[in-house]
Amino acid sequence: MSTVGLNGQTVTLVPWIERADELAHWVYSTTVVRLDAFVEYYIDEGKVQKRWVREKLTLERIARHFRATSCNGIISLATAVREPGGGSTCIRELVADIDCHDARGNHTATYRAGLAWFEVARNLGFHVILEHSSINSYHLRIIFNQDLEAGKARALGLWLTRDWKDHGLDRGPEIFPKRDELSPPGSGYGSFGGAVRLFGRYPAYESWSKVWDGSKWLDDDESIDWILNTVGDDPGLIPDAAIRYKEERNQERKYEVEEISEEDRKNKIEQAKAALEFLGADYYNDHDQWIRIGMSCHHLGDAMFPAWEKWSEKSDKFRNGECGKRWKSFSEPSDERGVTIGTLFHAAIEHGYKFPKPTPTRPEIEITTERHLVRDEAIKALARDERIFLRGDALATVARSSEATKKLFGGHILRNANGAPSVNLINESRLGCLLTENASLFRWSKDRSGNDISVACHPPDWLIAAVLSHKEYSGFRPLLTVAECPYVGLDGSIISRPGYDETTGTVLIPPFVLLPIPEKPSKQEAIDAWGRLNWLVREFPWASGYDTTVWLTALLTAIQRPAIAGCVPGFAFNGNKAGCGKGLAIDAIGYVAWGGPVPCSQYPDDTVEAEKVVLSIAIDGIAAVHFDNVEEGNQYGNGAIDSALTCTIKGGRPLGQSRWIRGVALRPCWFLSGNNISPARACYEL
Repeated sequence: MSTVGLNGQTVTLVPWIERADELAHWVYSTTVVRLDAFVEYYIDEGKVQKRWVREKLTLERIARHFRATSCNGIISLATAVREPGGGSTCIRELVADIDCHDARGNHTATYRAGLAWFEVARNLGFHVILEHSSINSYHLRIIFNQDLEAGKARALGLWLTRDWKDHGLDRGPEIFPKRDELSPPGSGYGSFGGAVRLFGRYPAYESWSKVWDGSKWLDDDESIDWILNTVGDDPGLIPDAAIRYKEERNQERKYEVEEISEEDRKNKIEQAKAALEFLGADYYNDHDQWIRIGMSCHHLGDAMFPAWEKWSEKSDKFRNGECGKRWKSFSEPSDERGVTIGTLFHAAIEHGYKFPKPTPTRPEIEITTERHLVRDEAIKALARDERIFLRGDALATVARSSEATKKLFGGHILRNANGAPSVNLINESRLGCLLTENASLFRWSKDRSGNDISVACHPPDWLIAAVLSHKEYSGFRPLLTVAECPYVGLDGSIISRPGYDETTGTVLIPPFVLLPIPEKPSKQEAIDAWGRLNWLVREFPWASGYDTTVWLTALLTAIQRPAIAGCVPGFAFNGNKAGCGKGLAIDAIGYVAWGGPVPCSQYPDDTVEAEKVVLSIAIDGIAAVHFDNVEEGNQYGNGAIDSALTCTIKGGRPLGQSRWIRGVALRPCWFLSGNNISPARACYEL
């Protein structure tokens, strides 16, 4: 910044003002596509407003934007233009508006999504500008070196941000240009398209844009240099996968909108109300868009008016009675404008709305004396439920623990298990509920007139027992382990999408949103990552430098455990006194790999008790266990624990149970801690 004297006063100029002419020349020659209209900001009744103005966009008008010290003077530029003579709609800049202005949104998710998409675009070869435009708002910008069809640019934007749910966002970012084609001039709606605010000052308060360079946010001058040094990219960098994704998405949208138009009016009204909530300020604060959505709602009749009016109240421009006047002026949709309820649904889908999936028809199962046939039909119906897995020779589901202590299947207690996912074998009462969720059970009876009638019924006890004891379940996915952190799959790819992975038999349930992971990390990036991990444990009083290597080995083992079919070593943390950080070092591994401390339990000295503990850990699918506070000076290692370290399959009869469980995968990470402890000979030889 610099200071200048003005009528005896000292005024501080920010770099954005000082370098307004440089920025204006870059914008005018690089991103401008429309010269006859733009959006300007102004103050009305103390509030920031914006409006389209039809006047020539000049180099001086753009420079005036960068010199602005208040709302007045700030502008947004049209993102698309329709070629003369009814040609295609073209753009020079793609923008993804990633914002979170309301209390419902996840601000951290917004930030991390922006960084992740920046990396994806940069890895494709694009010179990306990720702008922190205001509090909790980011603009991801890609500039092209030639005019590009709007549809292709939108394909790239939609494809880049297609995983917005995985990042924890409640809706997808808005993509500019908003449409593939602008309406012909003079049609009244859609002839301008969307507009995106230029870099620089934020209209509502004094905040200046910052740009991300891949590792940090740049200051004012550095941000400006980054922008001025950004060159337009070749549209040929757009991957074919993006074009295919948009084509498939368009087909899906067409199907969904056509499908919804055939449903009765009552259902459409409820879905339209839900869809309205996905449209934000860019719709209710923009007059043309507000009218267009109102006309769309009017297509369903007066029953939609209260919902449209309530949605309109969110706007700073809302005036009592205005919605009613507009509503009366709307007519049935004409061929010229083509505004139907589909217009609302199309816009809402762009922002993450999904039509509710129809409830799948449950198969009907007749309860007869042919018990084996009824049992097989019941098992077939249960196999349709994606929540149910095959654990050894038993059926199971996955759930998170909500208690600080967890009681395992055999009665053993784990501490620090709050929030940890585990496998729950399905018992009689749970199976009965799952059966009625997945099938309609009935039996034949006779009414008073002697006519045959079908009567709904509960699953009989014999059916529940027959299903649980069958032990042969075709159609169910085998569950080997539960993971909470992305890991490298068997083919070398990073498995980060939540859900089931059939190559490893693992269900991934991440408890947190991760920073972006490079698709092909370099050696230097790996070294930098180790530096960050080493910083995490830098204050631990390690006995030697080798100890940090062992700690890293334990961490990598914990992360990669789902993809390791064989055995992994156990890790013992030995201290010379109480309180030296043994448990904390183990929990540091837990927080990185599972998002919380490692569940812990007392070390079982008795072999019989240890056998029960190991079986319980296997059945419950515990990802890690920490046997803490081994008695000082003692040796660790007994037959059951040693066996657990060298086997991957477990079976047996849990305490208090009558049924045997066979073929259960045993894949935890084993940790142990104590003071001045040592391995027994048999354990040492492992």
